[in-house]
Amino acid sequence: MSSMKVNRSRFILLFSLSIMIVVSCVSDSKIEQENIYGNWEVIAAKRNNRLTSTLKDGYFKFFESGEMETNIYGDDQRFQMIIDGENIEQTGDLDATYKIRMLQNDTLHISSTIQKYYFDFLAVKRDSLQID
Repeated sequence: MSSMKVNRSRFILLFSLSIMIVVSCVSDSKIEQENIYGNWEVIAAKRNNRLTSTLKDGYFKFFESGEMETNIYGDDQRFQMIIDGENIEQTGDLDATYKIRMLQNDTLHISSTIQKYYFDFLAVKRDSLQID
């Protein structure tokens, strides 16, 4: 069982590093706001540059109405949001700014400082996930 955890952790680490390498090699392109809208499942997360499993069931939902929903704070919460260039501004009970590091097809990489912790989130669009 611990072998499976190690293999899964290695996969997530390698996948995260691969995405970051691709991002660093891709020239800056303008973020298409409409590509952000939808349901995003967190597949890997780092807190202060260390992989964390506490956000393994995390998600983000971004709505065209200017709202977003997430459970990264422990339970489902809804906020107002503004997408401003490469930033997603979350307002409401908990304000946060998410920097869009990469948005490509069904993959989203965002980062933010939340409650004095630096977070990196790697997410895939739920609509694109296939369930066998």
